[in-house]
Amino acid sequence: MKKFLLSLAVLCSISYGGNLDSFLQKLNKETYQVINVKNNEVYIAGKDLHVGEVLDIKEQTGRIINPLSHQFLGYSYKEVAKVKIEKVYDNFAVGNIISGKKPSVGDIAKIDTSDICFKGSDEKLYDIAAIFPNVKSGENCALTIKEFPKGYGIAFSRIPGGFIKKSIYEASSQGVVIKKASIRDLHLLVTSKFIKSVGSLVLSADVGDLYGNGKEYLVLLTRDNLLIYQLLRDDVVKIADMSLPAGHPISVSVGRIGQGKEDYILVNMFTGSDMSSFIVKMIGDSPVIVAKHIHYFMSILDKKHPHKTFWGQTFTADSKFGAVKQLAFENGEVKAVQNVDVPAGFRIDGASLYKGDTIFIDSSHRLRVFKNDTELYSSSAVFGGSYAYVNIPFINDTTMKYIFYEKGTPSNLEGLPVFLIGANKESSIEKFFGITKYAYGNLYALDIGGKDNELVYMKKLRGASFEEAIEGIISTKEGIFVITGKVGTIPIQNNSDIYKISFKVL
Repeated sequence: MKKFLLSLAVLCSISYGGNLDSFLQKLNKETYQVINVKNNEVYIAGKDLHVGEVLDIKEQTGRIINPLSHQFLGYSYKEVAKVKIEKVYDNFAVGNIISGKKPSVGDIAKIDTSDICFKGSDEKLYDIAAIFPNVKSGENCALTIKEFPKGYGIAFSRIPGGFIKKSIYEASSQGVVIKKASIRDLHLLVTSKFIKSVGSLVLSADVGDLYGNGKEYLVLLTRDNLLIYQLLRDDVVKIADMSLPAGHPISVSVGRIGQGKEDYILVNMFTGSDMSSFIVKMIGDSPVIVAKHIHYFMSILDKKHPHKTFWGQTFTADSKFGAVKQLAFENGEVKAVQNVDVPAGFRIDGASLYKGDTIFIDSSHRLRVFKNDTELYSSSAVFGGSYAYVNIPFINDTTMKYIFYEKGTPSNLEGLPVFLIGANKESSIEKFFGITKYAYGNLYALDIGGKDNELVYMKKLRGASFEEAIEGIISTKEGIFVITGKVGTIPIQNNSDIYKISFKVL
């Protein structure tokens, strides 16, 4: 035991982020790839592999297609071998075949989860059993998890592999649970990790289960295309794209508005003097428009209740934002179901419903929080908009640039539920020359609590500020992603980067 604890202390630099549940869920779906085979040695591409891990190697045998809807559901596999990792490098690992036959380059590898042990409280054992029903009480398995007062030790084939700290809600010392009531009590530092450059300017982003198979996909909207990415642990891989019809794209929202399990993509576009939005569904490997010419700015304000919060707000060149309707998507058409009463100054572009409260950014660049008609909070911080805008007719045959906001996302910081939102700071070029340009974007966390969720506190998070603008904040099973936007003097210089962020308690 002493040797195990000492090894974990030495390995603190490779401690896992997040919590134990998210780590175990990743084990279920994380995949790697065989890149070389030499005699009994198998080379596997991937990061975060550990000495002692046992991998299942599988060969892809075909595509699975729903014969009724012709929807692509995934791939079929057959087991080839089991490989135990012996050496780990920055971007790949080397293992030895311990059973089965020699795999081939291109075969898929997944962590073997058939032999898992847990040593700790009965409560946590039941939690783990909900993810892996075959978990055993004890130790010395291919994957062993040991519970300690401040976290969980992870060992692969008896070799220590890392330590997962308990959240503030979960951490205990001599049986006393330590709880924090608010992010007021925390000193947090935001750190960011670069994931990928998109190659064009992203105007809006969202995430959803596009196939109804439990997997999340990142959806990015640019001026010319809709881009679909598969989310991995520390990477994103583009799987599809679609050229946009004529018009000015503004934003994207993803949610389950139909009768099936899959999420739909709502694309808001402005054409001429009115909205001309459309809805996209993934059919096989392709995004396909299934409804168009929708005269609303559409959004799903609470993904836990997508049908109830599928709203649309009118937006025209003359009247700007207007009436709000609850919408329904039936038989390939979008219909207005009923009027929605919203606070004065409500704009749907940066709006969300969180804990029953309405959050939005008004045209004066202030973040506001309402419970029904009662205003709970109005920010002193200024929220400067995004790179999504349209030019609308103004006086004397001139045009006016109308800038839109990006909405935030529910998330959690060290086990505390919060609402994350970005605020972009205008650059001096914007102020003096009227060119849309931002200097940097900061992250804020909203804490809404109290008996009736009427107490609101907003905190600017220390650490990473993003150049030039935050164009999207996405909370996923794989972590929290921030999409930035930069513009140059010519369109070819416009670009966006994807970062994965984490939080450290100081």
